[in-house]
Amino acid sequence: MHISRLALDHYRSWSQVVVDFVPGVNILFGKNGLGKTNLVEAVEVLS
Repeated sequence: MHISRLALDHYRSWSQVVVDFVPGVNILFGKNGLGKTNLVEAVEVLS
């Protein structure tokens, strides 16, 4: 299964976000508290 796009509206720390994924490995990086884990948890909840 390939997830090509994730759109969230009022999910945890995100008021609204759209993330486009590419086939293969996608890396999320950034400072603490920006919502990286929330994106991963959203994929888990929706899968």
